Amino acid sequence: MANTQTLRAKLEAKKKQVEEKLKLLAAREASQQRKDDTRRKIIVGALAITHADLDGKEDFRRELYGLVNRYTTRPQDRALFNLEPLETPAGSKPPAS
Repeated sequence: MANTQTLRAKLEAKKKQVEEKLKLLAAREASQQRKDDTRRKIIVGALAITHADLDGKEDFRRELYGLVNRYTTRPQDRALFNLEPLETPAGSKPPAS
């Protein structure tokens, strides 16, 4: 009986270690996915801005900056594009972005 309890305790300890390693691995994977997503957004954004500024197609430039103006709502984000802050009715909160 004592051997069974000792074996059970050892196996439970190993199980806990494996579960902790799996959690750590999952956290690392999630972190890398966020980093990859951020990097993709930076690359696509840089490509779009460069295309808008250098290509000479005014329609694309106007559309791109129109979308930025329409969907960028946080004041600190709008400031990055030299956009005026959005006006909000008194007592209400600005929309979340």
